[in-house]
This record gives sequence, C-alpha cells and structure tokens, in this order.
Amino acid sequence: MSGFEDKKRRNSSAISRIFGKKGAAIDAAKGTRRVFLQPAKETASVMASNEAVVMQRDFVSESGLTNKKRRWPLSRMIRSPQDTWLYRFLYTFLPAIWKLTHRMEIRGVENIPAEGAVILACNHRSNWDPFFVGISANRQIHFMAKKELWKVSLLGKLIEALGTFPVNRGTADRQAVRKAHEVLDAGAVLGLFPEGRRCRDGVLGEISPGVTFFSLQEGVVTIPVFMEGTERRFYNSRSRFKKVWVTFGKPLELPPLDMPRNKRAESTRKLLEQALYSLAEKTPKG
Repeated sequence: MSGFEDKKRRNSSAISRIFGKKGAAIDAAKGTRRVFLQPAKETASVMASNEAVVMQRDFVSESGLTNKKRRWPLSRMIRSPQDTWLYRFLYTFLPAIWKLTHRMEIRGVENIPAEGAVILACNHRSNWDPFFVGISANRQIHFMAKKELWKVSLLGKLIEALGTFPVNRGTADRQAVRKAHEVLDAGAVLGLFPEGRRCRDGVLGEISPGVTFFSLQEGVVTIPVFMEGTERRFYNSRSRFKKVWVTFGKPLELPPLDMPRNKRAESTRKLLEQALYSLAEKTPKG
C-alpha cells in the first residue's frame, strides 16, 4: 500500500512540474474541492488578461461618468472654468433656432479639446461673428471685443454677462492682456479676431503679430476658425437665405521652443494665416 502511495505521490509531483502550480476552487453547491491543472504560463496569461479586462471596464465606466459630469444638464454644453449662467441659459435653446434660421453648416467641432486652455482664432466679417462661433462651439467662449461696445451701458453689461471683456484697440491694453491670460490660465476658451477689424470684402486681413503671443503660452491649443457668409446675413436681403459656414481647423503645430520668442510669434502668425487661407479655399461660397 505504501508503495502505491509513493508512486502516486511521484506522479503528482511530475504533473505539477509539467503543468505548474495547482489552483483550487470550492464548489459551494456540492461542498467538494475541485482541482484545476493548467500550464503556469497559460495561467499567468489568463490572469493578466482578466485583470486587463477589469481595469479597462473600470476605466471606461469612469470615463463615461466623467463625460456626463463635464456637460451641463440642460444645455449639454461641455463644462469649462469661468462659465457664466446667462451663456449656459441661452445655449439651451438658441443654437437650434440660430442654426435653422441661418442654414448653418458647421464642420470640425471635434477639433476643439474638451478641456484645457484653447484659443479660437477667427476671421472677422460681421458684428454677429461672435454669435455664429459661440453657437457652433461646444464650450463657452470668452471673446475679446472692442471697447466701443461698452459705450452703450446696457449692451456692455449684457455681453459682459456672456463672458466678453473689452480691449482698447490701437494701444497696448494691459488690462485686456491680463484678462486674456486669466482666461487661459483657468483652462477656458478665449475667442480672438486676429485681423483686428471686419473685412466684408471676403479677403482675409493682416494677422496682428501681437495676438499670436497668447498662443505661445504653455499648454494652450490654438484652433483656426473660418466663417463664410456671416457678412451678408443682415446687410444683404438677397443673400439672407444662403448658407453660413463655420469651420474649425485642426490645432496649430507651434514652432520649436528653442526659437527666440519674437521669431516664434512671427512663425505662429504665418502658420495661422496659412491655416485660415487653407480653410477659406475648402469652404464653399454661398
């Protein structure tokens, strides 16, 4: 009997060396002990695979929860720092009406990062451009607007409640520059019109080199935005029923950090100019 047990023990030891360590599970229903023999490498592979699946599921569920939290409940606008209540309220219903009324075609919204500091550098055709861009984007935009708009007290308070702030054009407005940096430092979206004035003739104006300095701030993503047709919506009755196009381009690839700051700004200005011209060529007219 002892010889049989010794032989059985040797066989079991040999099997363990070939297949690896034994794993056991308790069958709760029968109260019996079941033994599973698997190759060691295969067992490790399966365990690693199962852990990866669990981790992936946890990541997906957390990501989905984060995405739900990142949007405001009614407007479905993506949450950003410094969002204002009036902007959120208008965003709940105005985009649908505005898009339908002006037959808007919007492209490239997915190029806007869902979080972090962003600059939307737009061409300028009409005083209504901020409305067209704001309705097209999925995050609140804080526009830098000409100070003259604040001469009408009620208008100034209204647009300020929408997150807009004044800039004194033609001068080095330090207060406006400081406010722009505050918006970007908070991780919000800054809206700029680099041409500095409206160009209703359809030709892009000269890009101001000073504007591109904001793009050089660390962690800031710059998106070129081109609009077509906004200049004729309220000034030309025969063109009111033509489409308005708003196109968000891909983020600019900034020059290397080892370049002098002035040269980086000038290079960024040229990149932005080229990007806007490229979007203009791809945008249908009328």
